[in-house]
Amino acid sequence: GEGIWGMRIEKEGEFLRAGEMMIDKGVEKVVIRGGDKGLMYFRRKGEGGVVIGGGMCVMDVSGGGDWVVAGIMYGDVNG
Repeated sequence: GEGIWGMRIEKEGEFLRAGEMMIDKGVEKVVIRGGDKGLMYFRRKGEGGVVIGGGMCVMDVSGGGDWVVAGIMYGDVNG
């Protein structure tokens, strides 16, 4: 996402700005992962939320972010 939109996403405010920018460009649904900080999601201008990362110990993160986005997509498609 950073490469497509030409911006770095490092601070909390930048996550929000990036999501709003994508929505403004016509993207219908956006999920921005922030690693251990959690994620932000947007559906329309002004509609979205934040999922804060929990304090759990993770042994291997391989594929973790992909599974999270797949779960969000599955939930959205299935109401």
